[in-house]
Amino acid sequence: YREFSRAVQEARKKAGLVVKDEIVLTVFALGEARKAIEAKAEALKKEVGAREIKLVEAEAGLDGGAAAEAELEELKAKARLGKR
Repeated sequence: YREFSRAVQEARKKAGLVVKDEIVLTVFALGEARKAIEAKAEALKKEVGAREIKLVEAEAGLDGGAAAEAELEELKAKARLGKR
């Protein structure tokens, strides 16, 4: 979870977003990674400045925006973020 949060923060930085910019975070994750993100969704929203987190069922659901990816052991999550 922490690695994912850091990856999203790095993607925000690379996209030129500032702290006050709210984002919509679209996330593709499976199994335990998905469960971890679902369990910490409210905290993650606050940490990364997201107004909304959308969990998608396939990588094809990740379209547009800056990319963030994190891997920890066998857990993997990918995301796209867009300014709102």
